[in-house]
Amino acid sequence: MPVATATAAPPDDPAAANNLAHALKLQGRFAESAAVLEPVVARDPKRLEALNNLGDCRRALGQADEAIAIFERAIAINPDFAHAHATLSRVHGFM
Repeated sequence: MPVATATAAPPDDPAAANNLAHALKLQGRFAESAAVLEPVVARDPKRLEALNNLGDCRRALGQADEAIAIFERAIAINPDFAHAHATLSRVHGFM
């Protein structure tokens, strides 16, 4: 489904919303991706995939403090979440 079509549908399904946000992120549309992810994370604060994508967006938007908080939250939920550890160390490296 093209992103334009997917954005017209309401993101009632958190997995579908996360997939849409990931597609937007891959296109460099980080603010739009974050806007899709915020309600997903608000509804399910332990959804690691959404936290991961939101953290990536915040990092790409230059919002390092927000990205760090999101990745630390993901690590608190799952201490073995390797991507969150790796990205967190990159964010700290850019500060």
